[in-house]
Amino acid sequence: KAGIRVPDDLSLISRYDSDFLNFLDPEPARYQYDPKKMAHKIHSDLESRIQGDTLKAKTSLIMPDYSPGGSVGTAPHEK
Repeated sequence: KAGIRVPDDLSLISRYDSDFLNFLDPEPARYQYDPKKMAHKIHSDLESRIQGDTLKAKTSLIMPDYSPGGSVGTAPHEK
């Protein structure tokens, strides 16, 4: 309604993945994580803690995967 065009005037990136995003036009870029990896990480950390390990001793991150969509435009060029 405001006349803003995605991705021409504005880029759109979703933090989460959801099935409804597949039906938007343009399909938004988004980040996805694997629920099995997340569950394994939580279980592993919890099991280590139960065994007496400290959670501070090891650092591991679960990084989401980027799923490109048609909602990200190119950066404007400075003149």
